[in-house]
Amino acid sequence: MSSSTLYSTVDGTWCRYSSGGSSAETRDLICPSYRTSAIEGRLTSTMTTPTFEDVAACVEAFPGAEFGKGATNAEIEAAERELGLPIRGGYRLFLRRFGWSDLDGEIIYGLGGNTPGFASLVDNTQWERQQAEPSMQTHLLSIGPDGFGNHYCLDTREEEPPVVFWEHDHPDLDQQVPEVLRVSFLE
Repeated sequence: MSSSTLYSTVDGTWCRYSSGGSSAETRDLICPSYRTSAIEGRLTSTMTTPTFEDVAACVEAFPGAEFGKGATNAEIEAAERELGLPIRGGYRLFLRRFGWSDLDGEIIYGLGGNTPGFASLVDNTQWERQQAEPSMQTHLLSIGPDGFGNHYCLDTREEEPPVVFWEHDHPDLDQQVPEVLRVSFLE
């Protein structure tokens, strides 16, 4: 059974991917100024917010990463119209560059001609609004699943939308205030 984790150096200038525990299977990923920590294999930051190019370098260097060819401005604008929400900030840059991604099972929903159905930003956000119970709040843009029916979302009421956690079985469903996890998609 293999596993993957990401670590940072003391100064936070690179992350390390390891698989299966063998030192022969460890490689360093150069991620300039991107500070990471090992939390369930997810990229998370500490101290400073990386630039989009820092994040892109980590995504591109991640072993076995799958991602799209990027979405066009027209595709992003069509999604904005269909969902009635603005798509801006770091997530818009991500969509333009990658479209969608799968980093060792961590899916980031997206757009673009080669986006698989399971990773469709529009389909997943609409399903959560129209078919899931409780319905997802309409200002939230679902950007990825947690694997347990909950979603990581962007709160589009902010100019640089924070990443929040929508809990599908929250005890106060009608009054749920999603937990802010990150101040932005790039953090």
